[in-house]
This record gives sequence, structure tokens and C-alpha cells, in this order.
Amino acid sequence: MVQWTILVSAGLLAAAVGGGRVPPIGEPITVEGRIDQIDEGPSGPSGMWMRVGDDRAVLVRGGDRLGDFVVGERVRAEGTRGEDHVHVARDGRIRRYSVVLATEPIVRLQGAGIPMWIPATLAGLLAVFLVLALVLGRLQARPRPRRSGAAVADVDAAWSALDPGDLPTDPIDALAELARRADDEDQT
Repeated sequence: MVQWTILVSAGLLAAAVGGGRVPPIGEPITVEGRIDQIDEGPSGPSGMWMRVGDDRAVLVRGGDRLGDFVVGERVRAEGTRGEDHVHVARDGRIRRYSVVLATEPIVRLQGAGIPMWIPATLAGLLAVFLVLALVLGRLQARPRPRRSGAAVADVDAAWSALDPGDLPTDPIDALAELARRADDEDQT
């Protein structure tokens, strides 16, 4: 049963890569992806598992700077394709993985440290800010209605009838006098 699982996994690997685009063993290969796991050996890191574009795992061995990288970084590894590695996966099933023997230094890709949600959030906040600025700008740019000359004259006449100079000094009597004057104006 184990032999059959290995053969099926090898067939799935070839299909996952895109119909056999995996170069033969010993041929040059370049992979780009996110570091999923770094294996530690007795003398330091022995290999790094990368998750490449179609979400398959590839084991990268070699390279003198494996200890310089951390899980989650995006890297590019160039080298030759080694013999496939049969390994028990995290789900407990035996799987066959492609191996890249790095002959060139592994390169850290630009922008690897910024999650995609940060620029999207900043763009959304910028859009909200611009909409608010436009709305507030339109509110301030509206012309305010002006009072006509006749309305101003009517207000001045009403206030002149309430001349505070002849009001009593007692506040209660003054309010009563203002109320009486307002009633007199309403009746006329």
C-alpha cells in the first residue's frame, strides 16, 4: 500500500506542477515562494520547505545561508533538481516532494515583510478621507442666503419699539413691560 501511495503522490506532483513541467533530475530549476518550515540538523539548518505558487511544498537543500531566513519570508532559490524526497507530511500521509539543490545564494524577495492587508487598508482610509474632504468642501462652498434690505428694516423697527432706556429697573417689571409691548405690536 505504501508503494502505491508514493506512486500516486509522484503523479499528483507532476500534475500539480503543470503537466510535467518539472525538469528532470540534475537540470536547472528556479522556485519562488514563502518559507513554510526550516529543518534543523546537528550542525544548523539542513533544509527549508517552501510553499510555491500552486501551494505545493518544495524542499530546498544546500545554500550556506539557510540560517539567515525566517519562516514566512518570500525567497527565490536557484539550483538543480535533486532526487525527490519521500517524507511523512503533517497530515500523517507519506508524500513525495521535489528537491532543489541550491547552487546560487538564496535571494530574499522585495516587499516580503508587508502583508497585503496593510496597503489595502491604507487605500480604503485614503478613499474615506477624500470623500469626507469633498463633502466638507461642498458644504463650506455653498453661498449663504442674504437678508433683503426690507427684512433688515423690519427687524430694526421692531427693536426700536423695545427701547431698553425706558424699562423699569426691576427685572420682573421690565419683563412684564416687554411682554405688554410685544402684545401691543401683535395687535397692530
